[in-house]
Amino acid sequence: MREDAIQLSALEGRIDLEQIPFDRSLIVFSKFLLDVSREYLKENKIEHDFFEWIDETLRFPVLFFSGKCSVEEFGGRRIDAWVRHDAEKNSLKKAILRAIVCCLYEGTSDRGEEYETPEMMELFFSVLLDVDVHLCSRFRKFFENEVGC
Repeated sequence: MREDAIQLSALEGRIDLEQIPFDRSLIVFSKFLLDVSREYLKENKIEHDFFEWIDETLRFPVLFFSGKCSVEEFGGRRIDAWVRHDAEKNSLKKAILRAIVCCLYEGTSDRGEEYETPEMMELFFSVLLDVDVHLCSRFRKFFENEVGC
């Protein structure tokens, strides 16, 4: 079994993900990505200007879900992240950008379907696997700590 599946299974054994609001899961994931990005900046794995963009972008989930950012602004940032992802050649940056995109969804798909935390958690673990396999267990522990498990 892959590390993302192992860690998701461990998390599901401790937390009823159905009880975690969608917005809460995105905000926790964005906080985790920001922490990891700070580490990567200190380790010179990413450039300062890329970190600044990450820092600004990962503020959007909190702003959006607290009503301080419009749907257009939030969606615009998601489009920007996708454009950067699609143009990126560096595999680490591309993987980080894909993870960031996961933090930029409003809660409802274009087809009107509600996103839910269990499905998003599966996506979070999957994209972390592409950044660094060790991030999966770190995120599980971080998430458990953030939701009070």
